[in-house]
Amino acid sequence: MDRLRKATIDLCIAWGLAAVCGLGHAAHALPNAPAWMHALHSVPLNAALSVAALLGPGREILANGLSALAAGRPDMNTLVGLGAGASFGVSCVAAALPQLGWKTFFEEPAMLLGEGERGRRGGNGGGGGCVLERLKDWVGCRWRGGGEGQGGAKVRVGVHGWG
Repeated sequence: MDRLRKATIDLCIAWGLAAVCGLGHAAHALPNAPAWMHALHSVPLNAALSVAALLGPGREILANGLSALAAGRPDMNTLVGLGAGASFGVSCVAAALPQLGWKTFFEEPAMLLGEGERGRRGGNGGGGGCVLERLKDWVGCRWRGGGEGQGGAKVRVGVHGWG
């Protein structure tokens, strides 16, 4: 039960961080967005959110990704960790050396790790079933297949139909 509680807390924190970043992005799309939404897109706040995401719920994703990479078996945690780490590193350089003219992307680690955590907890890793299987059920997609190949051998075909 303690493990489930920790996973739920990590998921809530990760989604909260991603939601704050998402609201900051939404401020650009809304012509009359309130000032507090624009404040959510400030570099110092996004840097703090990024550090919180990396040290909080993302710590396990980063550790698992690095372990898998070191073992020569990179996985989704590796991909998410490398993306989050690269965007954080480039953002640190851009913030430290503004004369370069680079944009900062401190919100990206929070967004990537939030989505990675959701995928782990709500997808395959969370016991909720495969995300693709649930999506298939949601849109009413049915997998059909099978037939005969050369010499009468059975062949499975991944053709999908709707309905």
